[in-house]
Amino acid sequence: MMIGCALGAGVQTADDAAMSLRVPALVSAFSMFAMGLTFLYRAHELDLPVREPVGRASASAVTLRLRARLAPVVTETATSSGERTLPVFLMGLAIWLGLANLIAHGVPPLLTLLSAVSAFMLFAMGWLLFRPGED
Repeated sequence: MMIGCALGAGVQTADDAAMSLRVPALVSAFSMFAMGLTFLYRAHELDLPVREPVGRASASAVTLRLRARLAPVVTETATSSGERTLPVFLMGLAIWLGLANLIAHGVPPLLTLLSAVSAFMLFAMGWLLFRPGED
């Protein structure tokens, strides 16, 4: 959600960004923000318990707990009955943003970095939703 906000703000403040990058970046920013709100709402709706780490926990332990907490939310968000509209949309949007990022010239480095990270995250989320039962 925060990367979506940063990408949207970066696109709006970059005066010299080409329109071929602005359009997919803004669509991606809105999509990422909406997915973040949906995940927050559904996680709150499921009322999943979170245990605080005792002492100093390693980053991998925190990541595993976060993944265990979000797994039911992602699985519930995945489309049912074989419908693949949302995953295909996310992966197509990621490819569009990635190609636009490669083609655009004269773009600030921060916007290039945010676009690349956003494209990767969108594709990963689409792939995760496309294959919900497999790790």
